[in-house]
Amino acid sequence: MDISNHSFSLGALCVDPVSGRLKSASGMVKIEPLVMNVLTFLAARHGKIVLRDEFLTHIWKDFEASDESLTRAISVLRKVLRRLDPETVYIETVSKRGYRLAASVVQLRPVETQEDGQPLSADANEDACKKAIELVLQGRSLNERPFHTDVLEIAASLLSEAISLDPQNADAHSELAHTYSLMSTYVREGDKAALIRNAAQCAERAMAISPGLGFPLTLIALEQFTFGNILDAIAMTEEAYRRDPQNAEIALRLGYFFAAIGLTQRAMPYVEKAVLLAPIQGRNLQILATVKLANGDLEEADIMAKRACDMQHHFACETFAASAFAMGKYELAGQRLLQGSRYLTEFLGDKFDDPAVWEKIVADAYSPDQSTREALGEWIKKLLFVPGTFPSIPLAQAIVRSGPASAFFEIMGNAPPPGTHGTLLCIWGQTQNCVEIRTHPEFMLFAERMGMTAAWEKYGYPDRLN
Repeated sequence: MDISNHSFSLGALCVDPVSGRLKSASGMVKIEPLVMNVLTFLAARHGKIVLRDEFLTHIWKDFEASDESLTRAISVLRKVLRRLDPETVYIETVSKRGYRLAASVVQLRPVETQEDGQPLSADANEDACKKAIELVLQGRSLNERPFHTDVLEIAASLLSEAISLDPQNADAHSELAHTYSLMSTYVREGDKAALIRNAAQCAERAMAISPGLGFPLTLIALEQFTFGNILDAIAMTEEAYRRDPQNAEIALRLGYFFAAIGLTQRAMPYVEKAVLLAPIQGRNLQILATVKLANGDLEEADIMAKRACDMQHHFACETFAASAFAMGKYELAGQRLLQGSRYLTEFLGDKFDDPAVWEKIVADAYSPDQSTREALGEWIKKLLFVPGTFPSIPLAQAIVRSGPASAFFEIMGNAPPPGTHGTLLCIWGQTQNCVEIRTHPEFMLFAERMGMTAAWEKYGYPDRLN
């Protein structure tokens, strides 16, 4: 990571190497160029041990230097970091070897400025700022209802207007990032990968304005997760949770990431906390139901899935059907899927408008016969899957519930697909289909492609792989 000329977040701080400034929620400090060079050298290698000789060779270069010079620079840096954020240990000493930067590092894109170089909000008047706040609140309210027609597009328009009124409103950038992330899941058409990247860019702008925020960091983490860097995604989200442990979205995201790699017991307290903090958010209840299914708590999963359906979180109808299937209630599972079919049709497209198509799906999707389910999975894959593209949510869910395992590996590609990566939560259940995916000869190669293996090396392997 080349960050010597780019702003970056360091834990709860924002660092601008060009100006030599470090900023936190409590203040700002300017440091001398040599000390900034030491910090950026550490940041470029964050998490790794940097040997003392490396500092002397790359920073002091041809100038006379000694261990004392480095020790002084590290001491100055620690004092500054402690002043700005006294609760965090940023630099660790590795005895007789060197130093390691412990905090997370995220490179930030610069905040846009006017032609004269001043921040765009420098002359924003009070009325414009108030109007921007109103628009942010409206956009946030719309983001809580993603299934309504065009609601996310309207939210994006309102939040973009808020940013035009007050470009230094960090909440506007953060909420727009959230909108883009939701669009990657709830809007059927469009470039899902681009939406995830847009979300990360908006989140970075929010953090450049207010570096201590936690929620935008989870949206940068989502980009990392989506493109196969699950290890860093979890680390960033842990940092976000440390900053703001009472934020339901942050708690949910951390639990979601752990559940996606099979650490469902570890995920549970975070997802439960998200439900406690936002009890009327259907998405939270659906994810809790999915985690409980994976942990074998079928009755509780059934209750949570029904609550999510009652709150009109329409994706939960499939989870509600899956809980019935897991309990061996195959006919009931089909009936539940049929009840939600009118909502799913919006995501499946015109090919599924024919009632006869749904009769086949309902009859076979949760059949007790494995070959019947797999035949349905192959049929849906033939109808919906275009090689080289990301799978839709209904396609991915159909394959993970019906099989065959080989089709699941094919449609998921080489990294968690944007908008569809929630399917990874479903493979850790205890039904025959899930077990066949995890015990398939291709599974460990698949897990490595997704980025799971690197995360397991740090956080532990799922019990279900034993």
